[in-house]
Amino acid sequence: LFRSLDESNDFFVELAERPEKYYNEKIRLPESMLLMIDRVTGYWPKGGEKGIGRLRAEKTINVSEWFFKSHFFHDPVQPGSLGVEAMVQLLQFYMIHENMHEGMENPRFQPIALDSKVTWKYRGQVSPDKKRITIELNVIEHGKDDQGVFATAEAWLWVDNLRIFNVNNLKMRIVDGGHAPGGTKKKPENDSKKEPSGDGGVEKILKDKLKERLGFEPSGI
Repeated sequence: LFRSLDESNDFFVELAERPEKYYNEKIRLPESMLLMIDRVTGYWPKGGEKGIGRLRAEKTINVSEWFFKSHFFHDPVQPGSLGVEAMVQLLQFYMIHENMHEGMENPRFQPIALDSKVTWKYRGQVSPDKKRITIELNVIEHGKDDQGVFATAEAWLWVDNLRIFNVNNLKMRIVDGGHAPGGTKKKPENDSKKEPSGDGGVEKILKDKLKERLGFEPSGI
């Protein structure tokens, strides 16, 4: 697996440029503040243990990242939940790339497949003195069920040349019934676009986001 971090591949997508395929009116990746991968640097459609897909993505570590300002005070590290989020986004990228939402009127991603148990291990931290995050992801299953289309993967996160995260049975599902293109949503009360401050609010935001993804309250983050 280590050798694959810099394995050559002709596939390359720069997500900072917001390519239309992955930022279209029907289904898209997150906007820049919550986008945890900068570029996809490899896709092997017949790769991985099951022979149905292997992907690689990267994020350049920037000391000015918003989460370093609050997590933690005088001891900045990337929250572990955002490492899992990077893996989720790479799996979402795969599903969009493979047009798994084709035929749906208003496709949307579930926060995470709620009927599947996911496990993860953290064995290190991402600190601002590091240079690069790399995500390796093997697709282990994909298909369709009575709820929608799904893809399941195992993923690893590396910081520079050290593997520190592993997530097993990561499963995403696309269901039909999201907001129509150009539709409007009710604006939440006290809605604000301000950057999270250093008063601990960022921690609650991240925990709430991961709880939405996983379907239960995370601990130890």
